[in-house]
Amino acid sequence: GTELTLLRDFDPEKGEAKTAIAISTDPDPRPVRLADLNGNGIPELVFPTFRSNKIWAIEYPGPEQTPRLRELASFKEGWPRQVTPLDLNQDGKMDLLVPMSVQERVVVLLNDGQGHFIEGEAIAYPGRVGVHTLAAGQDKGGRYLLAGGSRALVLYRERKEQPGKFESILLPIINWPNWVELADVDGDDWLDAVIANQGPQESEVIYGPLWDIFGKLPVNSPDNAKLD
Repeated sequence: GTELTLLRDFDPEKGEAKTAIAISTDPDPRPVRLADLNGNGIPELVFPTFRSNKIWAIEYPGPEQTPRLRELASFKEGWPRQVTPLDLNQDGKMDLLVPMSVQERVVVLLNDGQGHFIEGEAIAYPGRVGVHTLAAGQDKGGRYLLAGGSRALVLYRERKEQPGKFESILLPIINWPNWVELADVDGDDWLDAVIANQGPQESEVIYGPLWDIFGKLPVNSPDNAKLD
C-alpha cells in the first residue's frame, strides 16, 4: 500500500470513529511504533517504508488539525522492516534503532532532543544477512536487545557502564522469526523472549533470565521454551 489510515476518537466497543484520516506515504509502509521524539509528552507515530529505505514520523499538529508526515532519515539501501525506539545513550532523548533486512547491522539514529537525527555507530549483527525484527527491554540484569534474522536469534546485553555498547549471543534456529518481543511473561522480574516464526513452529517463549539461558539452548529445541 501507499497510505496509513488514522482513526480519530475511535470507540473500540462500537467499532466507530469520529474521522478517518488517510496519510499518503511511500510504497510499503511497515508497522508503526509510538515514540516521543521532541520531549513534549505527545508521542509521534514512527515507521519505515521498506522499498524506499526511509524512516518517517506522523506528528500531532493540534486539535482538529490534519497530522503531518515528516521524513526522519533516508538510506541508500538496507530495506528496513521496523523501527525500535530506545534512549540508547541514556541522555534523556529518544533514539531510534533500525534493523536492516539486507545488511548485517542495526542502524542507530541519535536524537538531538528536537526530533532531528544523526546516524551514530551501527550495532553489528553477527548472523547471516539480514535483520528482520528487533525488540528492546530491561530487567534487573540490565538492558537487552533481541534480533531475529535469517535462521538465527541474537540476544544483546548492554555492557555495564558503557551505554549503547553490547555483547551478544547467537542462537541458530531452523525457522525465520517474523516478530520478536521482550516481556516478563511469567511475572518473575526477568525478561522472556516471545518469538513468532515462519514455518510449522509458529511461536515460542524462551523464559529468562535470558543471558544465562540463551547460550545453553540446543538449536531449535530449547529446553526452556514452550510452544504456543
